[in-house]
Amino acid sequence: IVRDDDGGIHFTPPMENAGSLGKALARAGFSPAEQALVQDAYEATFDHHSFTGRSGSMYGYEGIGSIFWHMVGKLLVAVQETCLTAREVTDPVTCSRLGEMYLRVRDGLGFRKDPATFGAIPTDCYSHSPAHSGAQQPWMTGSVKEGVIARLGELGLRVQDGTLALGRPLIPETELFDADGVATFSYCGVPMTIRRGGSDSVALKQNGSWGSPKAGTRLDEATSREIFDRTGAIEAVQFTLGGPHL
Repeated sequence: IVRDDDGGIHFTPPMENAGSLGKALARAGFSPAEQALVQDAYEATFDHHSFTGRSGSMYGYEGIGSIFWHMVGKLLVAVQETCLTAREVTDPVTCSRLGEMYLRVRDGLGFRKDPATFGAIPTDCYSHSPAHSGAQQPWMTGSVKEGVIARLGELGLRVQDGTLALGRPLIPETELFDADGVATFSYCGVPMTIRRGGSDSVALKQNGSWGSPKAGTRLDEATSREIFDRTGAIEAVQFTLGGPHL
């Protein structure tokens, strides 16, 4: 067992079923009677024998053994939020490790798989993939929503206190930048560009011309509101990132 930060007690991740738990208890020298007590507590916690997921009432099989793509997407967003928060409060080594974990979770998503593994065209959105068949239930699932949210965070975009800012992107430079060291995307209908440069700065295009770059990569509240409200006053934004972005 392990204790979490809030004092709660949990079975450790390797205790994936009653068999794993029984072997661990035997190695630790618990008597059969003691093992039975712990295993009863384990089954009371997880109730594995009565759990079938949603296979009894939903489309196709959605029970144990299925990969729920939208749940992987939810995990990705949660890990991303932790990564971005950690950058503000912890050391670079920990941040780097969290970034590695983020990319590992992302590699578990359908669009990172080949068609044979996913069971469909990987860029199509599906609910889940059972162990015995390919991807099931095509629809605009939660994986689409989580994918959009995660992608904006991967680029480094954050909204804080009513202002839009670009932080350090989470994805490798080889994925972010093209051959010219430029990344292009849009946010709230406004074309945006990220470039490598000597120092962090941001420039705005208004009334058909570019203004002078300003230090930093955070827009002020008034400018951010123009973008959020899609007024058209901000025609384009160009961010420049200095130094290594990770």
